[in-house]
Amino acid sequence: MKSTLLTGVRRYSSFRLQGPRMICMPKNTEGKQTQVNNSDVNEELEGMLRRRLQVAYTNSLKEKNSFLLLQYNGPEDKRKYDTMKAVRELKKDYRESKFFPPLTFQENEFNSCFQKPVIQGQSDSEHFACLLDIKNANGLDTLLRRVTDVNCFAKVIGVKINNKRGLISLQMLKPFLDELSTKYTSYDYESLLKIAKTEQLPRNVHMYKLLSIFGKYGTVHPTIIEDQSTAESRWLILSK
Repeated sequence: MKSTLLTGVRRYSSFRLQGPRMICMPKNTEGKQTQVNNSDVNEELEGMLRRRLQVAYTNSLKEKNSFLLLQYNGPEDKRKYDTMKAVRELKKDYRESKFFPPLTFQENEFNSCFQKPVIQGQSDSEHFACLLDIKNANGLDTLLRRVTDVNCFAKVIGVKINNKRGLISLQMLKPFLDELSTKYTSYDYESLLKIAKTEQLPRNVHMYKLLSIFGKYGTVHPTIIEDQSTAESRWLILSK
């Protein structure tokens, strides 16, 4: 699916018609020549691409329990080359994951997979997406450390919370959200550690590790958003 999608995008990019010129089409049954405006053709092609991307995102969200929206964090003059290099390196380490490089990541189409936007006000070219199954807190920590190694960082982390394969269960999450909404207004690393240690989470080592990791990498602004799937899966979204 990924290779087909990329091929489609490249073909679209090379085929995209320039300017408002008219195309002469074959004669119709009445012998008259039909004209089509280039802008109409481009608009149709763009619509097809958006629909294909949305289907690809939706299918990947159904299959995986987590996603990361990643952003390059290195020298600006090396952004294009280093971003693609980062994608290749991460693909080697996470072969079962779904990757959408900047060429195939569209913010609006990804947001349309959810009932509320998960990312706003950012250029599409700034991000690429990784969707995968994360088994435990250690797996998340290893992934984020690897992301840092390739000069990137996670702008948004999404974790499915109502799925058997989810990294966080809804039962585990509720005390965390209760504490967050009633006692803390500053979502920094220390606040998250305090929440993890509250009496409502006695000896919950797993949640403590997750909160420590979220704080360590700066993704400390949480919200819960449902996706647009028939199952209406809930996601814990954490952003910088």
